[in-house]
This record gives sequence, C-alpha cells and structure tokens, in this order.
Amino acid sequence: MITLNDVRIPEFIKVNNVGFSVLPPIENNLLAVRGKAGLYNFGQQVGQREFTVTYTLVAEKINGVMSASRELAEWLHHEEAVKLVFDDEPDKYYLVLPDGETNINEILNIGQGEIKFVCTEPYAYGKEHEFEHSPTDSEPFYLQSKGSAEAHPQIELTMKKDVNAISVISDDGFVMIGEPAGVEDAVKDANPVVLFDDMSTTNLWTTATSVEGGIITGELESNGYSFHVKNQDYGEGSAWHGASAIRSLPKQITDFHVQAKLGMTGDELKQVTRIDIMLLDANNECFGKLEFADKWNNQARQVFEARAGKLTGGHYFINEFSETAWHDFKGIVHITRTGQKWTASIGKYEPSLKDYRSRTYAEWIDTKGIAKNKLAKIQINIATYGTNTPYKDAYVDDITVFERLTLKPNEVPIIARKGDVLTIDNEKAIVLKNGEPFYEGLNPASDFFTFKQGMNGLSLSPPVADISIKYKERWL
Repeated sequence: MITLNDVRIPEFIKVNNVGFSVLPPIENNLLAVRGKAGLYNFGQQVGQREFTVTYTLVAEKINGVMSASRELAEWLHHEEAVKLVFDDEPDKYYLVLPDGETNINEILNIGQGEIKFVCTEPYAYGKEHEFEHSPTDSEPFYLQSKGSAEAHPQIELTMKKDVNAISVISDDGFVMIGEPAGVEDAVKDANPVVLFDDMSTTNLWTTATSVEGGIITGELESNGYSFHVKNQDYGEGSAWHGASAIRSLPKQITDFHVQAKLGMTGDELKQVTRIDIMLLDANNECFGKLEFADKWNNQARQVFEARAGKLTGGHYFINEFSETAWHDFKGIVHITRTGQKWTASIGKYEPSLKDYRSRTYAEWIDTKGIAKNKLAKIQINIATYGTNTPYKDAYVDDITVFERLTLKPNEVPIIARKGDVLTIDNEKAIVLKNGEPFYEGLNPASDFFTFKQGMNGLSLSPPVADISIKYKERWL
C-alpha cells in the first residue's frame, strides 16, 4: 500500500502494480579523444525518477466510480512536493508530485486507472540524525552516514565568543565565514551595538508628545519581554490614534542599522493596526521610518513600508502588500543608512525552520541628500484608525541599533558575536546568521560539502562555538 503526505491511500483503491527503476536515470558524460583508446569520464548526471501505479477502484455501488474518484483526487492533488511512502520500505520516503494524465476507465462499480508520480529529488530519504558537540580543540570528530547517496548536513554554530572568522572543515570541503586576520591586521567591530532594548521595561522610554500622521491616546506597557498598548486601550480619534514612546541613544550616529522584532496577530477581517519604528534626530524630527500595518477593515491584508526622509518630501523605497504571507506576523524588520545608501527588509519567522521567510528587501541611493540627519532617538508607535477594531495583539519584542563604521585596510571586521547563531546549509549552499541570509559573511573560497557513506570527519577552527548538526540519510 501507499501513503501520501502522511495519509493512506483510500480503502476502495486496490494497488495492482508499482513500476519503478532500480536506479534513477543516469547519463554518463563521456568524451572520445582521437588517438586514445576508450573514453574520458567527466562524471554522471542523475535524472528524473518516476513511479507508475496501476490500480483498481472498487465503488460501493453501481455508477459510484465517479464520486469515489473525487475522494481519490483529493488524496492525490498537491501543488508542492509531499512525502510518498511504500509499505515495502516504511522507513524511507520520496518527495513527489502527481504528473500527467489521471484517466480512469469505468465498468459498473469498477474503475481502472494509472497514476504517475515524479520525484523532485531522485533519491529516497531515510532516518534523520542529530549530533551535538562542544569542541575544545580543532581535532577532527566523526559522524556516520549509512545512506547509499550523499547527505547534506545542516550545521548550526552557537558562538561562545566574538570572532572575525570561523571555518567548518570536512574531508572534501570547507565553509569559511568571515576573513582571517593576519599578524599585521587589527580585529575591529565594524558594527558596534549602540543600543539594545529587550523591551522588558518602559523605564528608559518617555511617552511621546506627538507622532507623525496621528495622535497619542494610549500608553505602552511591557509584559516583561515586549511592548504593547496597555489594556488594549487605544483611546478615541477620527484618524490614527494609539500609544507612542521615545528612547534616546547614548550618542548621535551618522551611519546606522536599526533592527526590530515585532508582531501582529488578528482573527477578524475588520481589525486595523499599524506599528511604526521611527528614526529621530536630536530635535525630534523624524527623518526615516519603518511601518508594518493592516489598513483595511474588510480584508486581511498587510503592508510593509520603508521611508527615507520626512513625511512630506521623503522617499518610500519599499511599499509592498501581501494578502497571505504576513498574516499572523511575527518577524524582523531592518533599516540601514551607509553614506547615501539606504536599505530595508522584512522577514517572517518560521519556527519549524528556525529562519525568516516571506522576505522583502530593497535599497535606494539618496542622491539629493533628503535624509542626512544624525540618528539620536528611536520612536515606536502602535495605533489603530478611527473606530476600527485593533488587532488582538500588536507588539514590539526588541530593538537593536548598530553603528556602521568604515574600516581601514589593515582592519578585519568581527562577523559574529557571542550568542549569535550561524547556520551552514550545505544543501542550499547558503549561510544564515540568526536565521537571516548572511551573504556578506560567506568567504568566496568556501566549498560546500556532503557526507559520504561511512565515517565523515569534521573539525571547527577556531573551536569557539557549540555545534549542532542535522542530516538525513539519502538512498539511491
């Protein structure tokens, strides 16, 4: 029998035959050279694997094949690849999609048909292994892979100290994050933290007296780990109204990176709320802003905006909407300025994947100098509009402000701090830092690697991180 997406095939379906190949299609890249006997082998290309299932549908009554086939169609139809498990090997699965025609021939209460499944990967997946290690030196440690095909390990490094470079080295490749420092180089933090607030208390924040595009009618409070509107009391107003607070930085900075974690959870289409993260100068002038909001009282639709400059005359370099991707949002937003270049981004956190998805990123060059103010304060605002119902929960989890410094030629930047988590995904050939893509940190000399069948050696240099490794067996 067959299980698809963790659901057994309907009981009225009798599987007659399963057709498959012993190996996925293999194309050898061979080259004949004049004057040489035989061929040069330049490797193999593994092709698309398919399964063909012929079946008999036995309906409960005469002329019941068509209605039963609808239940079969519901079991069969998927727009994304799902797990296919055969009872012959219940400990392995293939990632498949139904493909081609699904015609059926009906005679009384009997139907005969054929289903073709195409594998998005030509391999079977088996047991997932997890391994944790806290190395004290750079000596190799070993892990065993039992699969007959190469496995792609996902390696998570939790930093125990600040580093400018760290490498994971395998038997046939390595991934280096950062740049090693020579004896004449100085290691320097190019993005020192100027402000970090975990939103555990409002003591260091002052209630704002005004907010752009609205009025202040409520009060922010902390539940010990995030700010939200106290008692869900947004007050009254004909336009945007709610709570707002300001916190000053210990110093004014020219180039900066502001990062905030926030969320909005709602359960009714009529709910309307906005969360603003505003950049203020020493005179409380707002010269930049991030906004995440639902401004529609008849649909669940969210918008993310990033602006450089004032409300009047500023430039919105992100103004993106989503009907589904940011629903019940919990994620992270960023805005940076380095010289004339502004960037902003958003990502929704996916707990099962430990990273941020549904990302949007944009950058813009301020050639006219409309936003040259120094950053001196951060203002947050959580508000609703008119008499509309606010979201059930809207909050800001934490805010971090980094200063962006320009390094000298003999200075090497710190790329990860104590507590940061670096993830090496060898399957996707990507490095994440705290769940977000870390393109600038990946050293171009890196060569992503796999685990071969048998014992595989790894080492960490320098040994300044706790290691967590996950990998799934793959089988031909």
